Amino acid sequence: MIKPIKVAIIGGGRWAKVLASASMKILPKGSSLLVYSEGNQHAWNTFATNYGLRSDVVCHSASSQSEILTHAGVSHVLIARLAKDHAVTALAALKAGKRVFVEKPFANNLIDAEALVEQAISLQCLTGLVFRYSSNLHLFSNVCKNCGIAAEGKLIWSDPVLEKRHGGVKKTDVSLNVAWDVLPHIWSILKFFTLDGPTELITAWPIDGLNGIGAKINFAGTCITVEMRRNASKRHRILFLKNGSWDGQIDFSEEPGKASISGKTVDVAKGFSSPLERQLNAFFDPNKKRVDPLCDVIAAIEALRLADQISNYLKSI
Repeated sequence: MIKPIKVAIIGGGRWAKVLASASMKILPKGSSLLVYSEGNQHAWNTFATNYGLRSDVVCHSASSQSEILTHAGVSHVLIARLAKDHAVTALAALKAGKRVFVEKPFANNLIDAEALVEQAISLQCLTGLVFRYSSNLHLFSNVCKNCGIAAEGKLIWSDPVLEKRHGGVKKTDVSLNVAWDVLPHIWSILKFFTLDGPTELITAWPIDGLNGIGAKINFAGTCITVEMRRNASKRHRILFLKNGSWDGQIDFSEEPGKASISGKTVDVAKGFSSPLERQLNAFFDPNKKRVDPLCDVIAAIEALRLADQISNYLKSI
């Protein structure tokens, strides 16, 4: 990337600022970053005034969302709001002709998700499945596939309450149930390790009321048990896989993590760099004709359909 670009971020929470900081690190010289939040504009004004990482990239705050969407020079828009606002904001940005990056989940119900997919131009509306750009997971999946596709596995995902990460406190969006919040990441991770094909919900169960959800899912022939919690005492991201001839695991609770196959260590730290910066580089690069297709909302709606199935199943029992 050489030519400067104009990028905008809509949203004002912790993750919107993480996206802003990561973008400022990698934008081409002479680029500009326009930021706006309906409910947190004072914080953005302070951020824009005090940000000093690079003098060759200008950061300033917008007065309204309309200023961003009608700005002819803004080519890329990143959206990180409450999940209920993701789809409508992304739709507006697409209709304004922008290239759009919308955080996961890109909608909080299937009606909005399908409307966004219908509007999206292939590979123009991406969603924040940042683990798709994790080199540690790529390395581990390649080793696993050389041993053969796993027959079964288990993925443990837990977040502590008010977790401190990326310079701020991560707060749970309580309006969003666990499956809709977490499953997009889990779905995109497991796609590294299973065959292409449909996913099928086998069963699901509540954990600790509905603070957590368990599910057994058939991923194109690989049976995976998933445990998702948002009120745990520690952060966990642990994947176990096995078939008749091998077993493996990767603990990426803290990146790049530790991994092994049948007791032998797999070096997943080799060449590791920020997966978020990798994803944003792909999003910003005008010469990048294709990015990971699973980050396109047209593909990623599969995860939301599965989350909806889990939610409906739990309501029925």
